Amino acid sequence: MNVADYTDIKVQCISPAFNKLTSSFPSLTFSSKRFGYIYDAYNEQEQLFENNMKNPRLDRHKIAACLCIAVCVARPFDAPNEIKDDLSPRANEVLAVITALNILEKFICDDIKKEKKLYSANSPLIQFPELIKDEKANINGLISCLYFSHKLGSLPHPWWLSQIFYYIDNHSRNLIQLKDIV
Repeated sequence: MNVADYTDIKVQCISPAFNKLTSSFPSLTFSSKRFGYIYDAYNEQEQLFENNMKNPRLDRHKIAACLCIAVCVARPFDAPNEIKDDLSPRANEVLAVITALNILEKFICDDIKKEKKLYSANSPLIQFPELIKDEKANINGLISCLYFSHKLGSLPHPWWLSQIFYYIDNHSRNLIQLKDIV
């Protein structure tokens, strides 16, 4: 990904998630140096795909997966040891998952605009399947998988994550198409 594309994603997807976390949890501190490393970590993850693909152009799911892993690798948040809330140790993984879902939502919004369709801003674009009633539990499960994988020194391959993001994106798009969009 070139710097201009990354800057666009940073402004539209990473920064809103980052600002939401830091305003909701002021005890979190971050390292600007490690925050800046997200771009380099992303390019390393992207290279894993490019080495194994005939067409090196990544789709939205692979971009979301690479960025998710990159945030986990860069670890921009420091959690003070004296803070014992549930979020502090997993703040980087929370940022990673929210950023990835923001990327999927950004692409869905872009597609809706290209198709010149109207969509209610109050309706969520990213939705989990009905069979999985508790969206929060699924997001927390993904966050926990990333956290414990990183703790064990073995983050998942971005192919794995891209499949999860494909499923979430595809399901969300199907729900949007089922609605009567004027």
